[in-house]
Amino acid sequence: TRSTDVCKLLSSPDIIDQDNCTAFIEYEYGNSTGSSGTTILGIHDGSTTSNRIQIVNRSSKITLFSTASGSTYISDALIASSLSQGDRIKIALVINTEGVTAFYNGTKVYTSTAAPVWSAVMDDLFIGSRSGVGEYGSGEEVKQALVFPTTLTDSECIALTTL
Repeated sequence: TRSTDVCKLLSSPDIIDQDNCTAFIEYEYGNSTGSSGTTILGIHDGSTTSNRIQIVNRSSKITLFSTASGSTYISDALIASSLSQGDRIKIALVINTEGVTAFYNGTKVYTSTAAPVWSAVMDDLFIGSRSGVGEYGSGEEVKQALVFPTTLTDSECIALTTL
């Protein structure tokens, strides 16, 4: 019976250490709206185009998209596919100076091949939105979202995301 919540949690520098952190989200998969999909979790520098990393729900799949210093860093890396509304999803992103690694429901599914070069501090965390604009798809429900101030190990991420 409630409308969509848009959550901008952080707005001061150095709360998210973009060179050494782990972001986690658990949610129930919903139907994406529009061809560009819906952002489930986003970390931005405030401009949303120069430095950002987003988990996106698009056409029965989940992808990872990122820009660093205004250039595409990760272009729709596949995290999961063939999803149905109501599926339970757990995703962890480890972000450090070596790159980005994604874990999905207990499995390591993506590792970037190059380190990100951020040109600004990314101090905005958005849950269920991109830049403060609500983008929830029909039937989505966030269960929990966490940011750890360190990079978790592979085994810790696997344990955290196992259903």
